[in-house]
Amino acid sequence: MVLAEGEWSGRRKLRLSSSLSGIYLNRNALDTGFDDVGQQRIPLPAHITGDLAGIDVLLQRSGWRREAADAQDAQLHTLLAEGFITA
Repeated sequence: MVLAEGEWSGRRKLRLSSSLSGIYLNRNALDTGFDDVGQQRIPLPAHITGDLAGIDVLLQRSGWRREAADAQDAQLHTLLAEGFITA
């Protein structure tokens, strides 16, 4: 699900259920995360809930990988396309 900035953070932040598997992307990061030819430019922040092992299998099959982004927020991760290297 793609979230507007207000749903991503702040007082209107969407409450996510850890019992449902889901991937939630920030619209602004998604808009700026790719160049004109579709290559990933930045790691995409994502709130990921539910069965992480199952989501990892889905991501790998789709050419993506997940990395934990914040030790204090277990739902915050970054998504990286196959071949993307962080600088």
